[in-house]
Amino acid sequence: MEWSDEIKGKVEKLEKKYAASGQDLGSYLDGLLYTNPLHYWDYTCIDTLLSLQHPKTDFPDEEIFIIYHQITELYFKLALNEIEQIAHNGKNISNEGQDLGWKNRLEVDFFIARVKRINNYFEALSKSFSIMVHGMEKEQFLKFERFRRALRKSAPRKSQLSNADFIKSTSTIEARLKSDSTKLPSVKSALSRIHLLKFERGWLPLLSNSPAWF
Repeated sequence: MEWSDEIKGKVEKLEKKYAASGQDLGSYLDGLLYTNPLHYWDYTCIDTLLSLQHPKTDFPDEEIFIIYHQITELYFKLALNEIEQIAHNGKNISNEGQDLGWKNRLEVDFFIARVKRINNYFEALSKSFSIMVHGMEKEQFLKFERFRRALRKSAPRKSQLSNADFIKSTSTIEARLKSDSTKLPSVKSALSRIHLLKFERGWLPLLSNSPAWF
């Protein structure tokens, strides 16, 4: 089989990539021969994800409670990832996919795009809140809630996106933008939107509209 110029070019790039770190491309190619194909299901660890729900009571709705909060934490992780990107100006990634470190300057378009992502995550969370409010029987929730409260008292742990951490992150971003000479209206608009995501302004009103038993 004769290799096309495209394949030859990719092999040469791979050789340079591994040679730069003192590694041998041939060893990696040998590994590919013996390694089983990576399926998308395995890459996203779906089996592991679906095995992370461990209700401690026999109430069916407890699993809904656990799954919803796990989903919430994943959305928080998405938001924190975007905040980190903004705080460090975004990553420089080469055409070959190599990490070249953080950029030296925060670009306006990059900032706006990341804030829009954060807004989308929180909008999805806000709309999904009805799953908790209307997706569980009141009697079941009140009973296994006693068990959950006991756990919280014995080993308190905040969400990964606690009030203090999130507000500190947004305040840091605001300070950096205020020191930048490029104060475009689009940046100001995006910055005002990110304040809506703070818990005391965004999430507490949702909680106030929930049933008294929740």
